[in-house]
Parts: sequence; structure tokens; C-alpha cells
Amino acid sequence: MKFKTFIMVLITAMITAGLTYYQMRKSISAPITAAETATGGEASAKTEGMQIAGLKTAFAVIGRGWSTISATGKVTVLPDRMVKITPRIAGKVVSAHGTVGDMVSRGQVLAVISSMELAEARSSYSHARTKLKAAESSYERELQIVNLGANSMRPVEEARTENLSAQGDLSDARSDLAQAKSDLLRDESELMQCRARLERAKELFASKIISKHDMETADFEYKRDLALVERAKAKIGQAESRIESAKSKTEISSQYLTREEKVYKGRVLDMRSLQTAKNEIASANIEIQAALDRIKLLGGSASGIGDTIRIVSPISGRIISRNTNIGEMASPDNALFTVANLDQVWIETDVYEKDLARVQKGQIVEILVDTYPNRTFNGHVDSISDLLNTDS
Repeated sequence: MKFKTFIMVLITAMITAGLTYYQMRKSISAPITAAETATGGEASAKTEGMQIAGLKTAFAVIGRGWSTISATGKVTVLPDRMVKITPRIAGKVVSAHGTVGDMVSRGQVLAVISSMELAEARSSYSHARTKLKAAESSYERELQIVNLGANSMRPVEEARTENLSAQGDLSDARSDLAQAKSDLLRDESELMQCRARLERAKELFASKIISKHDMETADFEYKRDLALVERAKAKIGQAESRIESAKSKTEISSQYLTREEKVYKGRVLDMRSLQTAKNEIASANIEIQAALDRIKLLGGSASGIGDTIRIVSPISGRIISRNTNIGEMASPDNALFTVANLDQVWIETDVYEKDLARVQKGQIVEILVDTYPNRTFNGHVDSISDLLNTDS
């Protein structure tokens, strides 16, 4: 029931009570006639009360009346139930899921972006793990020598460590080369598509079908992808140079190891060798932790591979805005999606200063909305602002 209807019903009830009270007073004060003496005053009073059809009489009692305040408001989402989802690092959107109005669950993947920064962080993590493995192997050998009281083999162990490190560098360089070639294939494919779009845009612009801005946009995208292709080619060249350097280092370290195994025998164990191995393990662990922290800071996980990172929804709710598409660049400055949980909402309303003293927390509120004119929603006063707006 709307507030105006409620007030009209209240006024009608007051008029009815007044009429009833008037009829009762009239019945009590009327003189007793002969007919009343013969048939009884009670029957006569009932007959007089029934003269007003459709009314039911009752005794009036003293009590509190209804005090209502009518105000308009707007529906808002609770601050802790709406999030703007942004990536932690810049990258290119390779997939995007969900449109405005879709329901999503907490942890659901909304987008996947490709980031070279993340790929470099994961490469550093892999290199640090290889270094740790080599350091632990070296430490185990040094420890066995100490326990057996054997002669010092420090130069040999150093040569072995250097050889393992060289092999690790060679493996990393080959991995980087494979990744660079994969990036080149992807960038060349995108460049071909941009070239086709640019040629089409030039034709449409010449025919005055599209604006100059659209043609310039297509030209910008083509130049951007062209730069990416050139960068991928440069990375391939760098990776190939690293491979050649790593091969040379591996061969030299292998020769050095063979020589040291033949030459160094009968030396007294130097405890500093064991301490050096411990320091190498500690250094490798520090590098691993630094790489892990960087991967987590970028929003990735150590178990992931490649240069992609998933963007997930931190809450369950409904998508109320989407500002990304496949192929666009994403950055931490711009929200990709906005998700809101609408299980509970606030109704923000302005109450006049003269009525403010009658409003208290916990009071029952009836809410009417234009969308559902025949429904009444119930709520309660949750918060009263400490600030007063003199305009409203």
C-alpha cells in the first residue's frame, strides 16, 4: 500500500469512528418511549445503529496513531559488494568471457592476457631453480668428501659446477629461442591480419565509406604489430647468440673438468669449499624467492608456463560493465570488468531536516519501486549520515 493510500484509509477510519461515536451518544441520550418499554431499549438501540448500512460499531480506545515519513530515494550497491577488476600488469587480451548481465562465480576466469614481463619473470625463476639444483649437488659432494676425510677435490668440484651452469645456460638459451620463434609466428600472423585490415580501410576511405580517423587507427595497429614482429626477430637473434656462447662455454668447462680430474689429487680438504657450496645454495634460494615474489606481484603462479595470465572475478555476482575485447591492450589503470553482488542493496534517500528527529536506526521501512508497482519490499534503517545537506 502506497503512503497516499495509507493516509486516505487512516482519514476514512477516523471519520467512521467519529460517526459511530456520534450514533452511540445519540442512542444513550434519547428518551425512552413506550415502544422501547414494551420491546426493550437494547433492541431499539440496535435498530437505530443499523440505520447506517455497511458500518460496524465498536468502542473507541485511547492509543498511539501511525506516524509515517514519505521520501524518494535511489537503489545503490553496497561498497563491499562491487569490484572493478583490473590486471596487475599491462598486456594484450587474448580471450575475454562474459557480457553485461551475466552471472559469474568467485574465481571464474573473465579474461586472459599475454605479458612479456611475466614471461621474463618465469624465465628468471626457471634459471634460479637450475642454479639451486647445481649448488645442492655441489654441496652434497663436498659433504661426502668431508665425511670420508678424502683429499681436496675443490678444483674438480668447481669445474663440475661451472660445467653444470654452462649446460643450464645452454638449456635456457634454447628455451628462449623456442619462445621467441613462437612469438614471431604469432606476431607475423597478427601483422598479416592488420595489413589486410589496413588495405581494406584505405579502399573504404577512398570510397568515403569510413572516416580518416578509422583509417589512421588501422594504420596505427599495423605499425604497432610491425614493431612487435621486429622485436621478436631481434629476440631470436639474441637467443641464437646466447646459444653459440653457451655452447662454447660448455665445451670449455668440459675440457676444464677433465683436466682438473686428472691433475688435482692428494690435496688436503679445505673447509672453505663446503662453506662456498652452502653460500651458493643460499644465493640460489634468494634468487628463487625473488623470482617467485615477482611472479606473484604480477598476478601469476609459479606452476604456470608461458606469458599468459588469467584474470578472475574475486566475488560472485553479475557483470554490470565490460570494457575490453580480444586484441586490445590491458593495463592496471583501466578496469576490464565491473562485477556487483546484488543479493543485498541499499536505498539511499533524503529526509527533510524537520523529520530527521523521527528517524532512528532499526526502524521498519516499506519500499515501493516503479518496476514492481504491486509489490512492497521491506527493509530497515541501517545508517543515518552525520552530514546535513541544506539543499535537500
